Amino acid sequence: MAAFISLQSCSDNDDNDPVLPHNVEVAEISAGGSISVTPSSDVKAGETVVLSATVDEKWSFGGWSVTTTGENSTNVEVDDPMAVQASFIMPDSPVKVDAKFYAPGAEYGLTTVKVPAGTRMLGAEPAEPSYYKDEKLHEVTISSDFYMSAYETTNAQFADFLNANKIGEDGKGVWNGTDTELFVYDSSIRDNGKFNFGVNWNDNKWIPVTGLENHPVIYVSWYGAAAYAAWVGGNLPTEAQWEYACRGGQTEQLPFGIGDGTKMVKGMAQFYIYDYYDLALGGRKVDETIEGYVSSTYPVGQFDANGYGLYDMHG
Repeated sequence: MAAFISLQSCSDNDDNDPVLPHNVEVAEISAGGSISVTPSSDVKAGETVVLSATVDEKWSFGGWSVTTTGENSTNVEVDDPMAVQASFIMPDSPVKVDAKFYAPGAEYGLTTVKVPAGTRMLGAEPAEPSYYKDEKLHEVTISSDFYMSAYETTNAQFADFLNANKIGEDGKGVWNGTDTELFVYDSSIRDNGKFNFGVNWNDNKWIPVTGLENHPVIYVSWYGAAAYAAWVGGNLPTEAQWEYACRGGQTEQLPFGIGDGTKMVKGMAQFYIYDYYDLALGGRKVDETIEGYVSSTYPVGQFDANGYGLYDMHG
């Protein structure tokens, strides 16, 4: 007599062996925007989770990151990781969702700071020592916050721009889609190379002068500056924005926007230090015995920032 043994497997839908749901942890975003996920709790493996990002004005979205949680964390595939609206398939484990947001210009290596809106007097009092006739005192309202690069544009940054836009040896580029304008001079040629502190044309590309990669770029035209600003997603500041930002949030009507606002002397900026200014001493002074002047550019950010975190606004 033969004996038969029956073998039976339990399916995933067996009531005695249910698929356990998991939660989705959403990272806290400190600046630049916000994110949300749907659904975020009791999500079963194989279910679609929808991701949504809201990006603040002037910021840009840098992509999604979805990882499983626990000791052996692994990446979870997102269908379109660089899109503000995306999705992923829930794995059989809890996950954490995060996202990157770039401050204005950050993807181009820029550090930017926010300059808050406000109203203040710009220009100078006629009684201020060394007053110029075009410094008429006037009230200006900056109606909305704006961002500025914390540092001057460096030789390395500007060379990247020139090469990415295929600017040739003549330093000329397309302006407004049709016109051709000069963007930059080769500093090894301009003024017979006397001030070779900028970018040079070498081996069919633009390169920073060796050792001066982090120095401010020089010999740039208005067109070159405006084209660079547009390339990084910004624009040149207006005259009012620039002076407002340069004053660094000071409330007094003082000559300068750094230090106590009353002087520009050695150690505060890179300038012709023999020809300095001190309000307590009557304004502009000349002292050719002062030592320590260096007749070249300095690396950006070598001196103190103003109240808004902007460097090298003087000098």
